[in-house]
Amino acid sequence: MKTSLPPAEPGSSLLAPPRGQCAPFRSPHGLEFFSAEWRRPYNLDGWLLFKIGTCDGQWRDGGDAYEILSVYNDQPGNGHFEDVLAWFEQSCRRDGKALRIREVWNPRLKRHLMERRGFRAMGLDDVVKTFEAEVA
Repeated sequence: MKTSLPPAEPGSSLLAPPRGQCAPFRSPHGLEFFSAEWRRPYNLDGWLLFKIGTCDGQWRDGGDAYEILSVYNDQPGNGHFEDVLAWFEQSCRRDGKALRIREVWNPRLKRHLMERRGFRAMGLDDVVKTFEAEVA
């Protein structure tokens, strides 16, 4: 299911490094991370919307992990999914969190994440990747 985001203000990225505290992050294609409230009547679990290039989806801070619920790419094959993973992985390293992708129902994607991206299975449909925290 495709979602749409309202226009985001410059610097509104929740995953971006705080100004003046970290070196700027640059994703593989130089794409910005935008996040907005997911306005749904039944969004009781704190999911937010994100947009990175032609990819958008839902994410949240699950305490010990940043969690991705879905990713949709308007133009598959353009490499922007790589930027999605880069943004979340950088933020996990910075904040000492794991990255959990929820409900991965595509067996080919799940196999790719586990065999080539360093994720491991967690339960039936989730995958998780852990990181070493950055040293300041």
